[in-house]
Amino acid sequence: MRQIYTSVSFLSLIYLIVTDGVFGTSEETSIDFANNEEESLYGSTNFGRHLATSFFGSLYVDGVSIGLQYFDGDFGSKVHPVNEVKLVYVENMCITHDENSCLTHDTTPIAIVTKRGFCSFGQKAVNAKNAGAESVIFINTLPGNFHVPAPSVQDIEISISMINSKDGSLLIEALQKENYRNGLIVPYLCDALNDCGVLVPDHDDWISNLQRYEGTLVVKKSSNSNVFTDSFSFLQAEFGYSISSKEAWDIVLAEPLDACNPLNNSNEVSNKAVLVSRGSCEFGTKASVLTYAGAGMMVLVNNSTDIFRMGVEPRDRAYNFDLSAIQIGSDAGETLMWQLNQQNSTSLSVEIVRVVD
Repeated sequence: MRQIYTSVSFLSLIYLIVTDGVFGTSEETSIDFANNEEESLYGSTNFGRHLATSFFGSLYVDGVSIGLQYFDGDFGSKVHPVNEVKLVYVENMCITHDENSCLTHDTTPIAIVTKRGFCSFGQKAVNAKNAGAESVIFINTLPGNFHVPAPSVQDIEISISMINSKDGSLLIEALQKENYRNGLIVPYLCDALNDCGVLVPDHDDWISNLQRYEGTLVVKKSSNSNVFTDSFSFLQAEFGYSISSKEAWDIVLAEPLDACNPLNNSNEVSNKAVLVSRGSCEFGTKASVLTYAGAGMMVLVNNSTDIFRMGVEPRDRAYNFDLSAIQIGSDAGETLMWQLNQQNSTSLSVEIVRVVD
């Protein structure tokens, strides 16, 4: 009898948790937003209601290879900034920050990115709002994700969300390369058939404009005090770390060139770009081999002059590669290999310039 009572109590507790809004499924969905002043931002009454009852979405970041799924907080504003935001990483949001010194910005809304821990979510949200931010994106430091609570500041006027620790690592790495990155917080709504879609009109176009994966690989070479430059197009892979607007790399050849097996020259590739050929194994295998060897970037030469964005399946394999990855055409690959052989050198300096405008 006692065991049955315990089971019923446990089920009752689960019911109370769900109906109390911890998972964002009760109070929020019953709110009438017909007279909400936010309505004018989004158009129709139904559209505003949908935005305020969307509990998850994707964070799209300039140059980051994949969209980062977020869960909305269980407190704060239920509507995220509609337009692009400036993402700023702040290591410690448990202390106050001066709006005029720490987060100086133009009219673009600021979204603070910070890890959980050391103080409450509510305290960090208050400090972020006082610093002039319009959104806080927490990074979970444990596996998984959830709707973060803060009962003491339930109605604070700042949007709250959380991403998982793996996505957070990608985001921090990108934000530490530059002072900030432009981003877009994109809420989704799913129907009864689990068909999910973007809610805000024009977000699809903005995502395309924001996430620029193309760029130019520039090879500079000197001869008799003259400098000659070749440049070739590249596309960033759908996995690996983001590429900042301009990066300088020393590039070396992989041995074996297809990088399908452990490298014979692993002592030469640490923190360098490594040129590999396409074929013999999948992209993920090559990226794993280079990651193990300590390479900083994989430059894959396609077997034609065409280029495309490389991917891996399943999607979460993208987190296993501690490097950036781009693809170049066969013409670019031939030039790089010729230069390496011509100079009788183990490495060649190149610039990776990503389109950001």
